[in-house]
Amino acid sequence: MTIRNEHHSVIEAIERQMYHYSYHVGQIIYIAKYLKSGDWKSLTIPRKK
Repeated sequence: MTIRNEHHSVIEAIERQMYHYSYHVGQIIYIAKYLKSGDWKSLTIPRKK
């Protein structure tokens, strides 16, 4: 399989796409956090205080 003139196996192509999607998910979360500002709730288990 060729992506941008680079040869990849099917598994490599799927992995490449998953990394790409995760990058965009991070961008969406960043924007959502910015828009919600004070109302934002953590997506992970909070640290002990």
